[in-house]
Amino acid sequence: NASKATVYAAIHDFCMKNENVLYFPGFDIVNYELNRREHYIEDNRHLNPKSLQYYMNCFGKTFFSEKSLRMAT
Repeated sequence: NASKATVYAAIHDFCMKNENVLYFPGFDIVNYELNRREHYIEDNRHLNPKSLQYYMNCFGKTFFSEKSLRMAT
């Protein structure tokens, strides 16, 4: 999709020009990796606990050191 590519290019440029700015692909994780019905609770809007844990693990690996993650568990 051309518009998605444009958005990702803008995000990349912004992150490269701004120190300490990182992009976390949360939308992509939810919509492409966790896109099956089994990942949601009955309302089909909210992730179930197992899927939420997966999402938070992705977030943690992106923004925290291994030492910090070990301390948090």
